[in-house]
Amino acid sequence: MEFKIRPLKKEEIPAVASVYTKSFNQAGIGEEWTQEKAEEFMTWWFKHQPDLFFVAVHKEKLVGGIVAGIKPWWDGQHLVDLELFVHPDFQKEGIGKELVKTILQEAIRKYEIVEFEGLADKTHEFPLSWYKKTGMEETSLVHISGKPKKILESLS
Repeated sequence: MEFKIRPLKKEEIPAVASVYTKSFNQAGIGEEWTQEKAEEFMTWWFKHQPDLFFVAVHKEKLVGGIVAGIKPWWDGQHLVDLELFVHPDFQKEGIGKELVKTILQEAIRKYEIVEFEGLADKTHEFPLSWYKKTGMEETSLVHISGKPKKILESLS
């Protein structure tokens, strides 16, 4: 299948949000995105890191995307919080792989990144198994999360 990877254009945010919503809502990982919330999220990313926001296009239709941020760290620049998504109808066509290659190459070229950091739900085989096939590894770090009001109550 032919597709092209290129930077996202601001006016494509609604289209990229639609692909994001379909991708994550059908993944069965417990995220339930609305078009409105996805547009808000994609707009935030576009404002935050537009130079690392790429889309995959097939026959002039947006079918996937990737974005991540740059974080300075003690050992150099890290690529963090990667969001990778491909429309369910276009998965398993090599689009995700090319999107990851594109963002890594650009982040190395532009920011000289030394590390990639991301999150994947280990209770679901996919996409964790896919990330492992690409050479990424699980670490000893534990993702922590909590509701702010509950944390404040616990600290009182």
